[in-house]
Amino acid sequence: MTPSQLSRRQAAVDRHDAALARWPDRTGPAFANELKGVVSELSALAVEADASGGDALERSRTWRYLADAYFDLAQGKEASLLSQGVEAYSKAEALLSDLGQTVEEAKLNFNFANTLRGLSAGTKQPLMEEAKTRYQRAAVVFARELPQYVAQVRSALESLEAQLGFLALHEEAGATVEELSEIERALARGGAGSTPDSEKEAKRQLKAFVAQGRGIPAVQRDTVKVLESLKGIGGTAGSKPFDVAALDQMQREFTATLDASAPGGEAAVFRGLFRSLKDKYRAEVASGKVGRERQQALEPLLDELEDVLDQSPTEVADLMSTTARIRELVTRLTPLLARPSDGQEAPQPDSRAARLMEYLSAFKIFAASELNRPNLRPNEKRAATDLLTRLTRAGTDTLDAKDDEARLTTTEREVLRPLAHDLRTFGQRRHIMLATPLWASPAVTIDPNLVFFSGGASVAKAVTVVCGTRKLTLAAKSTGQNVGQSRWEDLRKAVIAVFDLSVSGLPLAAVCFEIGMAQALGTPTVILAAQAKPLPFDIEREPFELTGGNEDLRIIGEALDAGIYGITRREDGSSVSTSVAFARREFGRDGASFEVTHSLKVLDEADGDPIELRHMLQTLSGYLGARSPQLLLPAWPGAYPEPQAKRCFHVMPFRPTWANRVMKIVRDACNQTGVTYVRGDLVADPRIIRSIWDEICHASHVLVDLTDFNANVALELGMALSLGKQTLIVGQQDTVDRLFPAISKLRVHRYALTSKGKDQMTNSLVAFLQARAR
Repeated sequence: MTPSQLSRRQAAVDRHDAALARWPDRTGPAFANELKGVVSELSALAVEADASGGDALERSRTWRYLADAYFDLAQGKEASLLSQGVEAYSKAEALLSDLGQTVEEAKLNFNFANTLRGLSAGTKQPLMEEAKTRYQRAAVVFARELPQYVAQVRSALESLEAQLGFLALHEEAGATVEELSEIERALARGGAGSTPDSEKEAKRQLKAFVAQGRGIPAVQRDTVKVLESLKGIGGTAGSKPFDVAALDQMQREFTATLDASAPGGEAAVFRGLFRSLKDKYRAEVASGKVGRERQQALEPLLDELEDVLDQSPTEVADLMSTTARIRELVTRLTPLLARPSDGQEAPQPDSRAARLMEYLSAFKIFAASELNRPNLRPNEKRAATDLLTRLTRAGTDTLDAKDDEARLTTTEREVLRPLAHDLRTFGQRRHIMLATPLWASPAVTIDPNLVFFSGGASVAKAVTVVCGTRKLTLAAKSTGQNVGQSRWEDLRKAVIAVFDLSVSGLPLAAVCFEIGMAQALGTPTVILAAQAKPLPFDIEREPFELTGGNEDLRIIGEALDAGIYGITRREDGSSVSTSVAFARREFGRDGASFEVTHSLKVLDEADGDPIELRHMLQTLSGYLGARSPQLLLPAWPGAYPEPQAKRCFHVMPFRPTWANRVMKIVRDACNQTGVTYVRGDLVADPRIIRSIWDEICHASHVLVDLTDFNANVALELGMALSLGKQTLIVGQQDTVDRLFPAISKLRVHRYALTSKGKDQMTNSLVAFLQARAR
């Protein structure tokens, strides 16, 4: 590295140290902004130094300092940042491999272990075991070369070993529960392959299991011993020893987890929800705000639910019956209790606070209904319960600020909008999809107050005005050499995307292209349209019609509210299991790194939990670096091409006179190369946009004909490029010369329907279809 680069690196390291001294708790937006600056500078330096070559030791140190900054920015727990730290540590380690720098390796091992431990979240044993190995390696060198660090690494080792013991107990509890679940499944199968004797035997095993009182009680007793052993043991570097209060809280959380997994565990989960709802109901009654008719509707349901929750069934049939009754009752209770009063005066009708309280009520119904869905995994239950708790606090905050406009706006910015985003993410949790977008996709954080806009200049001005009054930030218009990359990055950061379909021609195609990008990302979309103007396609969103007059500011305000506070529409299906299968197929090849191999092994531990799997797949992507697929939560569940099968989805306008001639050329090329040909109008599914999405997902190759810049074609191109599909873009006549800015740097193949042109197109198609799909 040059003297200038080393000077810049030292300045960044000094800045990092100063931030830790100024904000020792490593929290708050000011600390985060400072560390982001450090990360940005060190990242640029590391890439620059690698590009120029030179001293491997100094380059390794630069990557290590970058990884250290990621760890502090992540506060030792944010998975996406820790994954980037793992990638940086791995690059640092590779540069050290042949240098014999044992002290440097020990420092790296210790810090690397801290990051792996954070990624493990105390539940992923392979990562914890690797962290333990690295701590042990560091301890050997520190004892010889840097004795001042020995106490620190030993403390980290002791607490990690205690965590591993704790995890072993948790797994023992899981095995106990699985044994019971197997008995439950045997009984549930009933006549499907079972005999009266086998059913009788399963019931006998269940009774014996309950009578022995084994399994979970023993694990709970051992857990207390482990928690006691943790007292006085330090955590990772810089952390304080565990105190008694923290240990008690860990014990309560662990016991709650066991309760939720044990027989009747769903009843335990609903007991907490029931108590919360009943407390709010009693508060309403005490304040005189519950009418007689509402009391008559609620009280029988509450009494019946309380009776069900107090039961302690031991037979599997009883357990199943109890769970079904609980679900039915909670479903009936939720709408009645969605607006519990906490004794505060309601906001004035038609006020901003009243409108926000309506949104919160809808959120509560959504969260409670999600909690009431069958077959929820533990993380899903915890997330839904946490959202309900946050919604209660958000309601109190909103009522407190109802008469103070500035305070209410702050509550929206800092509480309600982030909460709305988290609810939406939770609603789309089963849409997990791995993809390799055309554009670079570094880790980003969604800004709950950032709005993306695509459309005409006059509507953009109105949207800017409304964003200003709502204290929302409108993403700046992208300019420069790579507009497509800039627009992609802005869209990934935005909480909603507003699309103006009042434009025509090429600008309309540009807008629709970005709608396709937003759908692939799962970004909520808001559609603005000119009054009485037909939409170019069925976008499955009710448009907000603009009049061109003074009412437009109010209409745009309502549109923004609908986008930010709208409830996630529940889509059929899940792409969780297919994404896990895809990850195993794509990542589990020969030569995979230790981290990747072990991450694939722990995927089974998630047991289909979409929240846990999302974190695991993010970690896995972090290990693979720039070549890794990115994790998306699209508007619909994702899908993947069948392995070893080629399928070409032909995106083109259907109505022009030349359309069928082009279709024949493409279909013949597909037949020649053994590729299945599909065109959108040949798909039977009546859900137009959803069926197009499914076909693009399943396609190994996508052919896009931009001739005449059809709006549907532009939207589908946006989807295909966002998923990183093997895509060939073609166009007749002057198509190549009229590309809108976001695709101006892409290669578009010109073709003509002459004899020579058709032969050239066929040759291009055969080469494209024979290429290996991404």
